[in-house]
Amino acid sequence: MPAPYTWSITQGALPGRFKLEAKSGQIIGTPAEPGAYSFTVAALDRKKQLVASKDFQIRVLHPVFPPHLL
Repeated sequence: MPAPYTWSITQGALPGRFKLEAKSGQIIGTPAEPGAYSFTVAALDRKKQLVASKDFQIRVLHPVFPPHLL
């Protein structure tokens, strides 16, 4: 598992206005729509070989900015 790793969403999607940083694996952004969002994150090593893959779910209960204010 030679570092550095590259992170990506392989299935599903993050909430709108969120993104996954490919180099760090951090999810950043500000939610705009409530709901449940399912996605799979994969990590590839520098040889582009799969190191790990995991399913996640993010629940947005109250967006920071209501959609009508965007």
